[in-house]
Amino acid sequence: MKKIRLLLLLIAPLSTYAQEGAYQLTITGTKLIPPAKVWLMLSKSKADTAKFNKGAYAISGKDSLNKVVSLKIDRDGSGKQVNTFPIFLAGGAIVIKLDTGELTITGNTLSRQFQEELVTPMSLEAKNRNWLAFEYDAAIDHNSPDLANFKKRYDQETAVYYAIPENFIKHAPGSPLAIPALTIMGNALTGMQGKDNPGFATMVDDLNKLFHSLSPAIQNSPEGLKYAQRLAKLKAAESN
Repeated sequence: MKKIRLLLLLIAPLSTYAQEGAYQLTITGTKLIPPAKVWLMLSKSKADTAKFNKGAYAISGKDSLNKVVSLKIDRDGSGKQVNTFPIFLAGGAIVIKLDTGELTITGNTLSRQFQEELVTPMSLEAKNRNWLAFEYDAAIDHNSPDLANFKKRYDQETAVYYAIPENFIKHAPGSPLAIPALTIMGNALTGMQGKDNPGFATMVDDLNKLFHSLSPAIQNSPEGLKYAQRLAKLKAAESN
């Protein structure tokens, strides 16, 4: 029986319509002082390093405005343990505080909403699901008679996880965060083979319905059109 892949909250960088103007990002934390290092991965090959000034790290710019990017934090500057956090980089002031291992964001509404309504609740559910994955794999290794129950609990937790972005999209079809939310859901297709996995076609159909429930402005935005092309490729992959 196939073991379950651990779930990670991976959001590929993507742009979408949101607020215009440069962003001013401030990152603070009780133990976040030099030699700690903070930087943004704006794309696979482009990074912007924060400068430490008056007790906080700061980054500003507009090159990657309105994107989901990766905030990298190396607490001791050694490069041995770098934490990565997805953030929505919208225009205006964004204040990020890191004290307990989780980010809190104030300032820009979209950046805060992305963190509070998508990233934080999904991160908590991912931890629950990953623990169940460990238990399920152990049950497989030991031929546990309770295997079916582990699988049922795992599937239930998975449904809760993906319900978070799905509900967000249904309640905010005109939000610039709808395409990032769809992208999160689409990560479930990673590693699936179309005709060998009946869940693949169902998932693609669900994504297609959700996409077409978005407002015309979001569907016809540059990233909406790119996502439509991605859906077309996924539909074609169903028979491969």
